Amino acid sequence: MAFSETIMKRRQWHSLESAAQFLSIGIGEDVSVDQLIELARSGDIPIFVDLSMPAWPLVGDKGAPKAHLNFTVHEHPVPSSPLPGMTVNADDTDCVLMGKYELKTPSAFSPLSEWYVKDPKSGESFIPGHQYKSLPSGKSFPERPGKPVPEEWVFKKDDLETLVAQILSDEDVREGKKKDKREIRALEALGLLVEVVAYTGTDQKKYQWGGKPNCAQIARAMEAQAGQGSGMREEKLKRLVGDALDAYQMR
Repeated sequence: MAFSETIMKRRQWHSLESAAQFLSIGIGEDVSVDQLIELARSGDIPIFVDLSMPAWPLVGDKGAPKAHLNFTVHEHPVPSSPLPGMTVNADDTDCVLMGKYELKTPSAFSPLSEWYVKDPKSGESFIPGHQYKSLPSGKSFPERPGKPVPEEWVFKKDDLETLVAQILSDEDVREGKKKDKREIRALEALGLLVEVVAYTGTDQKKYQWGGKPNCAQIARAMEAQAGQGSGMREEKLKRLVGDALDAYQMR
C-alpha cells in the first residue's frame, strides 16, 4: 500500500475529493466526485459540515415561543421549523455552533431555507445562522446562510468504511448469483496458480505467511505488473486472490 493511501486511511474526516479516493481504494474501482455526491444526496452516506456560527435550537413543540409575540411580521427574521412537532427556540440568542454537524433536509425537494443540522453527539437539531441582525425592537437574531455546497461537505471515516463494506457485500451477492461453471473453474485455476507462486516460486518467503499464501503480497505484485489505470487495484485483487484460493481448496 502506498504511503499516501496509509495516511488517507488514518484520517478521521475527509473532504469531497479525498472521500472519493477513499472509496476508490476500498472497493478497488474508481469513484468520481460526482458519483459520491449522488450517493450522499440519496442518503447512502451522512454529510457533515464544519460550522462556526450562531444558530437557533430546535425543540419539542410547546407552542410558539413568547418572543414571537414581541415582533411584527416585517421585522421577524426567525425561520419556521423544518421538522413536524418541533419549533424554533427564539429565546436562546446565545446558541453558537462550533464543530462538525450532520447536514439534514426534510426532503430532496425542500426549500433552501429548510435545511438544518444535527449534533451527532447530543442528537440536538439546529437551524444555523450566519451573522447577527439588529432589529428595531433592540433584539438581535442570526441571519440564514446559504445551504452548504458539496465543496463544503466533509465525511466521517467510519461512515466511508461502512459504505465500502456495503458496496462490497452487494457486489459479492451479485457475483455469486452470476457465477457459472466456467467462472468457478477459472477461479479454481487462479487459486492453483496462487499456490504455485507461493510454494514453488523463487520468492517463497515473500509470498507466504504462516505457511499459507500471502494474498496481500501476491495482489501487490499483480497490481505492479498490471500498472496504473488498469482498474486492478490491490484491494480488489486481494479479494479476488482470496476467493480463488477458497474455490481451489473447496473443489
